[in-house]
Amino acid sequence: MYFVIPSSSGLVATNTQVRVDKGAERDTQTRLKKANFGDGYKARIPDGINILEEKFAVTFSPREKAEIDDIADYFALLGGVTAITLFVPNTHGQETIKVTCESWRKQYIRDEIYALQAQFERTYEP
Repeated sequence: MYFVIPSSSGLVATNTQVRVDKGAERDTQTRLKKANFGDGYKARIPDGINILEEKFAVTFSPREKAEIDDIADYFALLGGVTAITLFVPNTHGQETIKVTCESWRKQYIRDEIYALQAQFERTYEP
């Protein structure tokens, strides 16, 4: 699983592929409208066109301070508004998913070695 920090961001000299650590988590939930009836009967219908709500918990650790700073600066530049393309492996090769990152946490392991945990949320846009 990876995304790319483009050189056009001004943070890196060339397009830089950033791989997330193994063990990333993908949490999926469907968005439904439900009606409960008195006899225990429930009716369910999809709530909208894109009913899958997905979140990804990812980690970048341990990495050089400069790499973690670039990742954190990129997330700050996007401001949780602009989506990035996340490339996710699956049995058919690779899936591309648009995600936003509204929260991340930096960990200072040693002087020049940092870690970063982030939460990506799937967004449906072109």
